[in-house]
Amino acid sequence: MMRLVYTIVALSFSTSAVAVPPWEVAKSDGYCSAITSFEDDTIIGITLDWRTDMIGLYLFNEHWKSLAEREGGTINMHIQMSGNVEYDEWFDEKADIGTDGPIGFRTSFAKEHKDDFLTSWAFANAFTLRADDINLGSFTLRGSREAMLSLLNCANRALKEDRSDPFAK
Repeated sequence: MMRLVYTIVALSFSTSAVAVPPWEVAKSDGYCSAITSFEDDTIIGITLDWRTDMIGLYLFNEHWKSLAEREGGTINMHIQMSGNVEYDEWFDEKADIGTDGPIGFRTSFAKEHKDDFLTSWAFANAFTLRADDINLGSFTLRGSREAMLSLLNCANRALKEDRSDPFAK
């Protein structure tokens, strides 16, 4: 689970990553990812699996060390978007906690929510993150519109490549 997060972090330093400041977008095996970090060391990763249209959301911070005691457990995650967005709340009462890479938690959203999710992240100005009723901060989403477009373009290109290879899984 969190190994994917570790891969996302590694991809952010990859030469194949596309800079969409302050985000970086990169392609990996089966998905594209957009990642950014904030002043408090919180890192956000959004993945788009081009084969299933599933969205992954990863939030981690090296200072959340006490989550290590809850490895494999779940956390109640709530994101409140601000700005001109139709879908301004995203939550998961059972987001997975992982520490086998960076310390944090992750969730996924089904393909029927893909467009709404990416649109929310593209047009929001900021978001507030809460987990287990603890306010983890408010974060600006500078550059998120361009990053979400780049993420979609990455996935669309990869899907076309897959379709041109009859042996691709």
